[in-house]
Amino acid sequence: MVTTNLGTAIIFVLLMFTADNDINDYKQADEFMYTDSLSTCLKLRREATRNTRDNLIFKCIKAEVELEKHNATHSLHIKKINKEIK
Repeated sequence: MVTTNLGTAIIFVLLMFTADNDINDYKQADEFMYTDSLSTCLKLRREATRNTRDNLIFKCIKAEVELEKHNATHSLHIKKINKEIK
């Protein structure tokens, strides 16, 4: 898949943790997903919490990330989370 690096941005990120990971450390997240706003992130968190197993925990954070765009779908994806913005 061909991607274009877009550089860094500050966005809201939906994180997924398994129950044995520390939810206060974004580096321990098993998965993460780009969201376009805090309200979207919270909505996706509520839906994911309702529709998944009990041992998964979801959290929204504001973070500085490296973004990339998939050229075929034009969708944005997080390449790397640099740091959480408190």
